[in-house]
Amino acid sequence: MAEALHHELAPHGVKVLGLMPGMTRTPGLAAMVAEEDIPRTAQTPEQVARESLSAVERGRASRISGLPNRLLLGWLPRRARSALFSRMIASVMVADTRPATRVG
Repeated sequence: MAEALHHELAPHGVKVLGLMPGMTRTPGLAAMVAEEDIPRTAQTPEQVARESLSAVERGRASRISGLPNRLLLGWLPRRARSALFSRMIASVMVADTRPATRVG
């Protein structure tokens, strides 16, 4: 979808980038994954932002940020990459099923 928007909106001066950032060291990640389980190759938000802006400036429609991510996923067909990312995200974003606790 991002690539279609990239091409459709380019004549209007709108830049669109489909970004696949991989694991990024954010507070959200820290809340879901133990520090020792975060790979050394996880990027900082600043690294992802720099790489994203660079890709936008070069007119790219999509970008896999981080060299390890590109080496691991860049050779996969787009459909397989999308399926893999979906499964990875689903495995991390598991809903907390504990009952809510009322305070006060």
